[in-house]
Amino acid sequence: FRRILRRGGGEEEYYEEYEEGYEDYGYEEYEGGGEPFISPYDKPIAVKPVMLREITDIESVLSEIEENNILIVRYDEMARRGGRDELRVALKQLKEKVRELGGDVVLIKTEDYPPLLVVPRFVAVLRRPE
Repeated sequence: FRRILRRGGGEEEYYEEYEEGYEDYGYEEYEGGGEPFISPYDKPIAVKPVMLREITDIESVLSEIEENNILIVRYDEMARRGGRDELRVALKQLKEKVRELGGDVVLIKTEDYPPLLVVPRFVAVLRRPE
């Protein structure tokens, strides 16, 4: 509030009306359907190692990505046990579903069956060193 001097020397209190809204703080009101986007800053981000043993394990990988976690996915056990065809199908399916969520999948070439780095949509991956 402000105080304004009157002509007679007395003071008059005056309250400035101010409507507070989301736009005043740089936020927009959520009006869309479904769940609003949760900022990665709302909770800690985890980097988790995950073993992809069967094609059904893809669902647990996807739920971790939806939680904005970063995953290092090992699949060497599946490759040894199931053969290349099952592995190829599983990795293709994983890559497609992660990209549908806006995430990315990157192969880290270090050994025979290198791990995959799987990241949510707010993480940028630089694929080659500069």
